[in-house]
Amino acid sequence: SKEVVEQPFYEKTPEASADEEEEGEGGEKQASTTYTMDPDHRLLLRVCLPLLNSRSPGVILAVSQVYFYLAPHGEVSLVIKPLVRMLYSHRETQHMILLSIVSLCGTRKTLFDPYLKSFYIRSGDPRFIKLLKLEVLTAIANESNISNILREFQQYVRSDDKVFATATIQCIGRVASTLANVTESCLSGLMILVSKKDEFIVAESVVVIKKLLQLNPEAHKEIIVMMAKMANSITVPMARASILWLIGEYSGIVPKIAPDVLRQMAISFADEEEIVKLQILNLAAKLFITNHKQTKLLTGYVLNLAKYDMNYDIRDRARFIRGLLMSKDTKLHKHAKTLFLSEKPAPNLQSQFSVRDRYQIASLSHALNLECHGWLELPVFPETAPDCTVRNVVEEKPVVELAKQDFYDVGASGSGSGSDSDSDSDSDGSSSGSNDSESDGESKSASGTASESESESEESEDSQDDDEYKESTNEESSDSESGSDSDSGSDSDDSDAPKVKKTADMPAPAPAPAAAAPKVVAAKPAKGKKQEANLLDLDMGPSQPAAKPAAAAMSTVDLLSGLLAPTGGAALLSSHTAVYRELLNKITGKGLGVEYAFPRRTSVHGAQYVSIALRLTNGGSSTLTNVHIPASSIDSALTAIGFDPLSIEPGATVDTTIAIDFKDATKTVACEISATSDSIPTAFKVNLEVSAGELLRPAELTLDLFQAEQAKLTGMNESSGTVTVGDAATVVQRVIAVANMHSILTLQGSTSYYFAGRSLSSSVLVLAQVDALSGKIVVNCEKVILGSVILKVVKAAFA
Repeated sequence: SKEVVEQPFYEKTPEASADEEEEGEGGEKQASTTYTMDPDHRLLLRVCLPLLNSRSPGVILAVSQVYFYLAPHGEVSLVIKPLVRMLYSHRETQHMILLSIVSLCGTRKTLFDPYLKSFYIRSGDPRFIKLLKLEVLTAIANESNISNILREFQQYVRSDDKVFATATIQCIGRVASTLANVTESCLSGLMILVSKKDEFIVAESVVVIKKLLQLNPEAHKEIIVMMAKMANSITVPMARASILWLIGEYSGIVPKIAPDVLRQMAISFADEEEIVKLQILNLAAKLFITNHKQTKLLTGYVLNLAKYDMNYDIRDRARFIRGLLMSKDTKLHKHAKTLFLSEKPAPNLQSQFSVRDRYQIASLSHALNLECHGWLELPVFPETAPDCTVRNVVEEKPVVELAKQDFYDVGASGSGSGSDSDSDSDSDGSSSGSNDSESDGESKSASGTASESESESEESEDSQDDDEYKESTNEESSDSESGSDSDSGSDSDDSDAPKVKKTADMPAPAPAPAAAAPKVVAAKPAKGKKQEANLLDLDMGPSQPAAKPAAAAMSTVDLLSGLLAPTGGAALLSSHTAVYRELLNKITGKGLGVEYAFPRRTSVHGAQYVSIALRLTNGGSSTLTNVHIPASSIDSALTAIGFDPLSIEPGATVDTTIAIDFKDATKTVACEISATSDSIPTAFKVNLEVSAGELLRPAELTLDLFQAEQAKLTGMNESSGTVTVGDAATVVQRVIAVANMHSILTLQGSTSYYFAGRSLSSSVLVLAQVDALSGKIVVNCEKVILGSVILKVVKAAFA
């Protein structure tokens, strides 16, 4: 027999519960564990399930988020098919869906196995979709589907898009490091790619091969020898550095080839890039330790060359190696072999999207890979279940409102109905005001009736205007007038105050609005039964007309908006309109005209990129094809992401974007725009200029935090200048027009304006203060050069 033990839902997964049943000594199973779920938790999952039939991608992502974080492992598969269905929507929708799928594949790879072909890349997919599908294919690769995935990768490597092709090579390396049985096949395929003519493909293949060889270098001696022979033919710095590191690290495997490679590198040392020079120095140091006789002179020669190099990193490295190897009296000399030839751990090839796992899927922070305003980390599940009674809803009994009779519609005689109403009202008032006897209440009711009749006789002598006033008052609120009449009757009996007669000259009070005072509805007692009076049952109307809504006091929001606002009434954040500038003239471009602008939006490729909008116009008579910006034409010191080749019909205009990481430096980007017209390819050289103000993003700071950060950035980190401000009301608009910064709220009446931003590449804080009275501008930044350039940009806004 089984003993069922209930445990909380979140302690272990449902899969673990199946493995906990163990066989006892007598062949009987021990007590199994049944996991229970909170009824409200199960209700949430159940009511969300029908929403998966929605055609809205936002609804599908929201339900997927709920199931991914709250549902048992066995039920997460319910959201996979709706997610895959959304892959056939617009490319913006595909981007958000694929980002979530990449994160899901990190922990639930097997869920997407049945939908492998849905992630195959199509020719019409844009680059960012291709890269995401490539990540999904790499993540779900296993022994059963690896042959199909590698066959796809072979086709992707031949793509004309070099960024996509190099990303495919990286994915091949990740698959080879994950699945040991395909490592040899992947290495063979990468060695074939090394013989290609495209230097980008060759360079990326060499880098990936170097990482794979670290897994088992002794078994791949032939590949290391082949890499050594290619050291002179490969021109990409990263690939040359990888080969030199490989030869130096495993010089014991190729003892005859390594010294000759060092000799060849020493000849071209002065012309090499910085990263290659550092690896030449490392190679010389390693060979000096393992092959001292053959490489002693070569090592000294290389160290002398590095001693006078322009780069201080190379000079410092040479000085360190000389002191470590050449000076035998130092304590570190005997540890030189440990420092240079220690066993290096094999690299762990990870996806560039793995850093997004700290954010919740389908969130803005997850899409942009940065903490957006309002983002909160998902809390962990509690160890003890919370009290479920706090979620119980207390049902409120509905208030039954009985039908009320109109004062003027009861009975044929006005005096009789008025007498009855007044007697009821006066009896209630006398019972609640004083605890008199029932006989006293009846006498007051009678006296109230007499007083009412006397009042009516006096009012009959009034003018016709007063009658019209009573009729209008009756139309608006008959109930309020009935209560008011009864009260006046009671007051006339209780006191001997003289009665004021209404005349036509006295202005009639304005009727109170219907919503001025809430009414309390009281149920009318049955005839012949007495009921205890209650003050809450009285319909107490306002004694004076309620104030009009227009005369109401200012709200707190209005007060704050008037108090905390930039001086001069300027808007808190001035809207920025991107201004297009000419990049390529139609005459120079033979019909192709190109304009560019800075829209100041976060790039989908990363927060460090500057998003640049391009507007391409075909002013010619023939169709332009293969319009693109070759990656090789852009400065290698910058990281640029272009756009897919376009086709533009005659007279048509196409908008696209590129992304460039300027490394917080303002420089003119010289590049080429290639286009094919009538089967004739043409390249046009253009210069793209960027202002330092576009290298920033707004930083939301309070005034106190601004002043605290400004106090830290003084001295060399502060740049100042003086300008003529002119119209103080346009200070915010002028500054934000030239610099992408955030305008900070100040107290009304202040003549100083404060702006804050961060650099896109290094996220360095940039602070600016403009005094409208004195015209002084102060810019504080940790990077001195960037701060001085921002100061020039802000000063130019007031020129």
